[in-house]
Amino acid sequence: MVTVLICLALLLPFSTVAAGSLDQIAQQYQSSSLGWMNQSITYANHLFTGLALIEFVWSGMHYLLRKNDLSDLLGALTFKIISLSFFYTLLTLSPQWIPLILSSFSQAGASISGTTTLSPSGVFNLGPQIANQIILALGSPSLGLQALGSYLFSAISAGLAALLIVLAFAFASLQLLITLIESYLIIGGGMIMLGFLGSRWTLSFGERYLGYAVSTGVKLFILYLIIGLGPSLAQTINQDLQQAILSSGTGSPPPGSFFTAAAISLIYGALCFMIPSLASSMMHGQPSLSLGNTGTSSVFTGATALGLGAGGLSMGVRLANQTLGAAKAMASGAKLMRQQGIAAATQHSLNSIGSMAKDHLTGQAPQQHQAIKDILKEKQVQGLGKNTLGGELANRIRLSDLLLIPLTRQKTD
Repeated sequence: MVTVLICLALLLPFSTVAAGSLDQIAQQYQSSSLGWMNQSITYANHLFTGLALIEFVWSGMHYLLRKNDLSDLLGALTFKIISLSFFYTLLTLSPQWIPLILSSFSQAGASISGTTTLSPSGVFNLGPQIANQIILALGSPSLGLQALGSYLFSAISAGLAALLIVLAFAFASLQLLITLIESYLIIGGGMIMLGFLGSRWTLSFGERYLGYAVSTGVKLFILYLIIGLGPSLAQTINQDLQQAILSSGTGSPPPGSFFTAAAISLIYGALCFMIPSLASSMMHGQPSLSLGNTGTSSVFTGATALGLGAGGLSMGVRLANQTLGAAKAMASGAKLMRQQGIAAATQHSLNSIGSMAKDHLTGQAPQQHQAIKDILKEKQVQGLGKNTLGGELANRIRLSDLLLIPLTRQKTD
């Protein structure tokens, strides 16, 4: 019973605070975005004009220096004027077009999901409402030690389930609030990026802004599809609780029904967590409906990447050693092919490969490499001339001679 009281004490203040504060935050950003938009359009016009002048001067110099016909010059300038006029029209009408892009996706999501409007506070309040129904479904404890123990277990289960439900719907409301604020930032301050459409060198910045606006609209579309299920989920949970109360015959649902309600809410919260990833998947055509990008999986993925990096480094060292041995065998085989024919070269290559595999399995290859390293250290040019071009050339010649010594011995044998 103490757990239930603590849970109620935590839920009621949050519900009272969130009744309108989240909506007020969203409305404040929405009203501020109008002032941001006016200032952004002013700066974007200045930026577009400067970049367009630079583009005209550069294009004119380019076509004049090419010494083409006058018709080619006029055609190129006409095409440049048409393209810049289109981008300037896009910049001028962006205060009407960009909000229409975002609102059209929102209206499509609301129409498909069957919801009229979504507000962060309305989504958040669903959590405490369901939690309140869970607490009220407990009823009063019965007499007897066994009945009291069962009631305490049900109370603890109900308290944990209520807390998880509130957290799930709180996260859904937070995701909705963040996405709405993001859309207001795009409408307001982001329009300055359209000024970069005035030049071919900065055109990609403006294109990315338009793509960002469309991707945010897709995010709002998926948001209405998933978060719009919140009211129907709350109604389903309440109906299941009432059905569990009637089926139990004790006036209180079993603890399993509380955990079922918590599981449904957690799945709802997980889907809300996946909304940005789902929007990106819809834009790029890549499936990502999983919990692989959660925090725990990220840590596991990082540890796996470190392990693979260390293993790959070790494998690369072994591969380099084996490649060196294979190159030596191929050089020896080519030399024998010129001297003794294809049959002898083939037999020698097979012997070299077998010897290399034997050394790799028995661990003798590292010892041979260390011996060659010691010989090279003794034979290389020392003194002041070791860093000169002649010294480096002499060391390379000695290196090739030392690498051919084992092959010459095999030929003699």
